[in-house]
Amino acid sequence: MIFTVISVILVFGLLIFFHELGHFLFAKASRVSVNEFSIGMGPAVFKKQKGKTLYSIRLLPFGGYNMLEEDREKEGCFENAPFYKKVVILLAGAAFNLILGYVLLSVITAMNGYIGTTVVAQFGENSKSSNYLKLGDEITRLNGHRVRTSNDIMYELTRDADGLIDVELIRDNQKMTIPVEFEMEEIAQGVNAIKMDFLVLAKDASFLDYLTYPFNWSMSLIKQVWGSLIDLLTGRVPVNQLSGPVGIVSVISQASKLGIKPLLMLSAFISVNLGIFNLLPLPILDGGKILIYFIEKLRGKPFSEKTLGIINNVSAAAIMLLVIYATTNDILRIING
Repeated sequence: MIFTVISVILVFGLLIFFHELGHFLFAKASRVSVNEFSIGMGPAVFKKQKGKTLYSIRLLPFGGYNMLEEDREKEGCFENAPFYKKVVILLAGAAFNLILGYVLLSVITAMNGYIGTTVVAQFGENSKSSNYLKLGDEITRLNGHRVRTSNDIMYELTRDADGLIDVELIRDNQKMTIPVEFEMEEIAQGVNAIKMDFLVLAKDASFLDYLTYPFNWSMSLIKQVWGSLIDLLTGRVPVNQLSGPVGIVSVISQASKLGIKPLLMLSAFISVNLGIFNLLPLPILDGGKILIYFIEKLRGKPFSEKTLGIINNVSAAAIMLLVIYATTNDILRIING
């Protein structure tokens, strides 16, 4: 129990720290004043003033913020910064989460000492795909989508709806496309997906692999996050599958019991999720703020404080309702076992 609590605090603390560190470093580099750099929310358990910035650690590990100077009459006000600097500062938080994801995946790759390829190495018992694929086939595309890692293969197969896949591959040094029919199985309530009935080859990682494989893995996770968002918006995945803070804590708890590598993998995935989520065009998020600045740039004048207040309040209410809904889903899943 104690290890689980520590794991949750460390994961959330690490993700939030890197996100806010991105904003902080680029604000400082842009000569924008940071009045407070805080990790966590609620009452402060540690505070230290250094120069113009108050550094604090707060009781609740589920949040954090950079309090930038907002008084237009003071030097270093964020709103007085050039347009491009404001955009860069806002993008930096998401960028640092993506960088953190890459670093964590690099650590996992180094711990493994091997990488997963896209070469078919083994078929499962009663494998349906073995009627079409052969051992040694190097898969390059699935339904036209490029695959570079084993994670890409799993993701593309999971997203398919009918089990029929156009597999582009290299066999005996010849490029070809083969229509393959896979067996379908239910992976969640109301959600069917292809049964992964073959394994891919693992190979010892070279020095170059240690650099490139985590990058390709990161790109795969980014694609997975965007794909999941699209699936939710289009109704392919039921909205009741959405998880909130309670679900995340529950998954972190489970991962921490399995060992350090599953916990690092989950942390990388959440970090990428956090980075992408913050770029969504909702005004309360970094992506929404960037969108507002772009619109103001096109209009040639800023929005009034009243208009911004309405936009932010509606956005905050929408996010809050989404969190409440997702948290309700999490609690019902826990109650129902």
